[in-house]
Amino acid sequence: MTMLKWVGGLVCGLGLAFAAHAVPSVTYNGGTSATPCVPGTTNDNSQGGLEALIAGCSSATEVEVYKQNVGDASDSGSAAAWYSTTFANTPTDTSDATISWIGSGSFLNCVTVSCFLGIKDGKQTPAAYAYNITGWNGTSPILMTGFWADNGAISNVSIWTGAATTSTTSTTSTSNGNAPEPATGGLALLGVALLGVSLWRRRRA
Repeated sequence: MTMLKWVGGLVCGLGLAFAAHAVPSVTYNGGTSATPCVPGTTNDNSQGGLEALIAGCSSATEVEVYKQNVGDASDSGSAAAWYSTTFANTPTDTSDATISWIGSGSFLNCVTVSCFLGIKDGKQTPAAYAYNITGWNGTSPILMTGFWADNGAISNVSIWTGAATTSTTSTTSTSNGNAPEPATGGLALLGVALLGVSLWRRRRA
């Protein structure tokens, strides 16, 4: 019995240790893994520290276009109207987050323009992470898991891009992670117009 208790305690301890050191990950476009920047973390817990970390990821000047703080009622940035963020786990241990497109209207063009993701705690080591999300289609959810699990918590997430005003406009919502298809209403109207012209010519003949 003593041996079983010892083995059980060891397994439990290893499980807790694994949970406490969960490997952070970021995925987008339905399963594409984001690449950590080099360097991918900073111990500077200031906003300037995150800015410097993002700047080190790219040769271009990156601008923060979206930011959501845990507990804030609204997000900020030029792309704030296009996205929303939900944080998972407990209010004191928000180790997961999801950035979602609102489903219609404009979205960021990260396919042809560089884009980066910032994830900040500010009270732990490291204080922030940075990921390269260039190639994100701008509409599929960005999933973040395992950040400071059981040892700290996410305080905010942010998107940075080299072209703050670059966006694509769509009126079609997607659920499969692919970019929206162009609307076909214009083509239908053109077909009706051509049919009307054809009938009018026949009557005159």
